[in-house]
Amino acid sequence: MQQHQGLVMIDHDGEVAHGSPGPAREFLARTAAAARVQASLVETYAEIGDDVGLLYASRCMAAYLRATVAGIEELERTRAALMLHRTAEAIGPPAERSQEDRR
Repeated sequence: MQQHQGLVMIDHDGEVAHGSPGPAREFLARTAAAARVQASLVETYAEIGDDVGLLYASRCMAAYLRATVAGIEELERTRAALMLHRTAEAIGPPAERSQEDRR
């Protein structure tokens, strides 16, 4: 049984559950929400002519977008690893060779 704890999946032993796309999805959702907040601030600061706030919010928004790109890459890697694992399971273990085949 797995449960969410922050941004990582935790299994029943309290260990991080690697190989699950859940943490990457959650990270993407959180960074997208933070970027959206910063984008709104950029608009507000631009409208009121606050250049200091505009520059700061713009930099923060860019940082969240860079983090989102990293999250996308992690999700892609996780999905590829899961697909490889599922394909390997579908193929099954290598066949045992008999003693005669080894000669």
